[in-house]
Amino acid sequence: MGNLTFSHSSCRCRRIGETDELGMQIFSRSVSVPNLHATIHCALGINPREENLSSNRPVPITDDGESIRELFA
Repeated sequence: MGNLTFSHSSCRCRRIGETDELGMQIFSRSVSVPNLHATIHCALGINPREENLSSNRPVPITDDGESIRELFA
């Protein structure tokens, strides 16, 4: 079965969700790409709401994703 696995030096490895053995069908707790990106940023100590400037225009570093809090519990 496939699932999202997350490991960081300051926390234990955790898995959430469940898929079939090929990872093609999600059975529980799907995770969006923006949420995955926000989670990675949080693990690195970067605020996922941060914005970069490009041609004097603010560009968000994530697409309104929310970090997956149960991975940090």
